[in-house]
Amino acid sequence: MKKTLIYLLLVLFTTVFGACNDPVFYMISEEIAVLKPYISGSPANFIQLNDDMYVASGNNLYKYSDAGSGYSWSKSVPYPHKIFQIASVDIAGTDKIYALFITENRNSDYIQEIDFNSPGMPLGDNIIEDVSGIQAIYAANGTLFINTVNSDGSRYDLYYSTNGTNSVPIGEDVGKLNGIAFNGANYFLSTLKNIYTIPAALDTPTPVPDSDKGFVGMITLTDGTTIAAITGSGDLYEISPSLIQRGSFPGRMASGALAVVNENGTHKLLAGRKDLPPSTSTGHSYGYLELELDENGLFTGAVEDFIEPTYYIGNFPSSIGRNPVNHITQGPCGTIFASTQQNGVWSLRERRNVLSWNSEQ
Repeated sequence: MKKTLIYLLLVLFTTVFGACNDPVFYMISEEIAVLKPYISGSPANFIQLNDDMYVASGNNLYKYSDAGSGYSWSKSVPYPHKIFQIASVDIAGTDKIYALFITENRNSDYIQEIDFNSPGMPLGDNIIEDVSGIQAIYAANGTLFINTVNSDGSRYDLYYSTNGTNSVPIGEDVGKLNGIAFNGANYFLSTLKNIYTIPAALDTPTPVPDSDKGFVGMITLTDGTTIAAITGSGDLYEISPSLIQRGSFPGRMASGALAVVNENGTHKLLAGRKDLPPSTSTGHSYGYLELELDENGLFTGAVEDFIEPTYYIGNFPSSIGRNPVNHITQGPCGTIFASTQQNGVWSLRERRNVLSWNSEQ
């Protein structure tokens, strides 16, 4: 009886796992294993400067540059504290990179310049320590904006710096800052509380009417003047003195990550997503969705919905969908990169002669 049972189990195993035409097993066989990332952990945002790209993770800054033989990564010396965020800003005609360093107790967080032109990218001389409770930094048009939070988390204030060494208060109780843009005449700030406009002369922030929708991210489109922002519920708006709805996630939520990319002449707006509950169409609850733009990288006249990206390995959806995407960008070489929440930097490259997402090497 025991031999008969073993025989039947072997027959069942052979029948099930030998069904080479079963699409489930075909998808599994076509999936490329997740690679070990060169940049691990939970990387900060990407910035691009002088044809190079930078991203921080842990106590290091990483540089993606071409020294003549193609783009590759290099790594800084270890810094005294972990980097939470980086920003590039032109101060008095000189490009600077600043990092928000977080200390163990978070009571002594500070902003310091990084000398990205020296081997090993050591710390620079400029440092901003005259603000407390720093939670975010963003830069645009030669101005570094600093968002702070009070001890009980009930109020977020706004400062700015144009010299990289001291800060100036500009707004109280503006909400938690999560994006910034400049359209040539005004700054636009995205917070969970409102969208704000600030004149180039850096006067007091003014809320955009009806913008208390819980925005989580902002971006400038390719013309340098059109501003887009997305809410946590996945509604996309064009930002001006009024709000124009341009698209939405169909029943999904947005992480706030936004990027405009050009793929073989097709312009797309990519937006990180987070689903509650997970998506039933793919089984993936994260990753990103995409919205096609016109030939100039701007919105078309009609309101559109985001769609699933079309990157597949055989029939297997890209595994970027298993990762929360905090930041996304198209690098100086044209490759698209994503900063994931815990699994390092990923990239969209050809692997096995197929365009696919995987950990960046």
